[in-house]
Amino acid sequence: MRLPDPGRSRALVLGCSSYDDPLLPDLPAVAGNRTGMQQVLTSPEGTGLALEHCVVLEEAEHVPAEIGSRLTALVGEAEDMLLVYYAGHGLIGRNGELFLALPRTRSDGGMVSWTALQFDLLRSTLAGARARNRILILDCCFSGLAIDTMAGVASTVSGQLAVAGTCTLASSPANRPYSVPRGSDYTAHTSYTAYTGEFLHLLRNGSADLPELLTVTAIHEHLVRALSGRGLPVPVQRNTETIGNLALAPNKQWVLPAGRPRPGTPQPPPLRQPLTAPAPARIGGSTSPAVRLRAAAGRGASPVVLAIVAGAVIAALASSALVAYWPVSTPRPSSSATIVAGKHPPASASPPAHAATSTVTIGVGKAPYAVAVDPATNTAYVTNFGGNSVSVIDTATNTVTATIKVGNTPRGVAVDLATGTAYVANSNSNSVSVIKTR
Repeated sequence: MRLPDPGRSRALVLGCSSYDDPLLPDLPAVAGNRTGMQQVLTSPEGTGLALEHCVVLEEAEHVPAEIGSRLTALVGEAEDMLLVYYAGHGLIGRNGELFLALPRTRSDGGMVSWTALQFDLLRSTLAGARARNRILILDCCFSGLAIDTMAGVASTVSGQLAVAGTCTLASSPANRPYSVPRGSDYTAHTSYTAYTGEFLHLLRNGSADLPELLTVTAIHEHLVRALSGRGLPVPVQRNTETIGNLALAPNKQWVLPAGRPRPGTPQPPPLRQPLTAPAPARIGGSTSPAVRLRAAAGRGASPVVLAIVAGAVIAALASSALVAYWPVSTPRPSSSATIVAGKHPPASASPPAHAATSTVTIGVGKAPYAVAVDPATNTAYVTNFGGNSVSVIDTATNTVTATIKVGNTPRGVAVDLATGTAYVANSNSNSVSVIKTR
């Protein structure tokens, strides 16, 4: 299980809330769907995409040429995840082909194919994308308004939802026209349609019954239970393969059982010495002190704890050339860590009982993993394993000054004190993020 790499992932959000054709009722809640999907996909607590990487079309932009232009561009950019979302009316043509209704779509006679978005175009474009993970979310019921086929609506739709190499989530290939949401009888989230409302509620609030990351499969299974329990159409899923293990958000209600390591997380051997290329620098004839790091226990959104021992960290590291640290103990998913600055004792030694300490609480991202310090700028860099980010801390004021998005599951971090550059190893995206610290 993992989250998408935000820098290598893209999303296109489509949704039509008003229609010129009187046979296609307006769907006011779809406008809320568009906004809600953008918020979740770009939230640091959700999928974490940059705003420019999540394209949301306005109502007037829903014309085939504009959709094709935007989707083609995203297909060329996305390398990890490509997500396409559509909410509105689904239609079936005279020969059984599927269409997605647009504001100016006409459902009469043979005009559907001329005025709606052909699903086959969307399918072939997604099938040819180079992104490793492709997700298509359809919040629509396919109507038989324009159908002239011997097969039933449900079987006609179901056979076409499969897209090569793409995981498709659909609210339902219902054998009835798409109905207008009507209050609490249709949706518990009145700003959205039923399917999208439950989808957004889960990603925003999490569920105590689901794992640490809300994967595509876990999301679908939750939607099946929640919607069928309210008497609504049962959602469908096609072509999961390994895409089903891709997550769209961390689960806010997940709590690690006490004493258990993070499931599925490779555990690096504990390193008790800083990773330094040159020999330790000396100040006044004695070896320069180092910084020990260990991940502290914690649950939920616990903060970082900085314990400053035996002098300021800035003076301690003033002459070091390269400083990098892994946790001393096996990492656990929390949002807390302990940094101890002072002379580095032997691995078997215990700190003296009389050592003076001062504790400060600083909130950072989810599951902090490692820390490196740049003494020239009074700055500490904390990798947030569960948040795909690095928290920047001003050690003079003990405050977080910035949160920088990096790759998937950042672990080790090193600071080159000669050039003022931080290097972050992203274990699940096979990359290193480079941060200029000065």
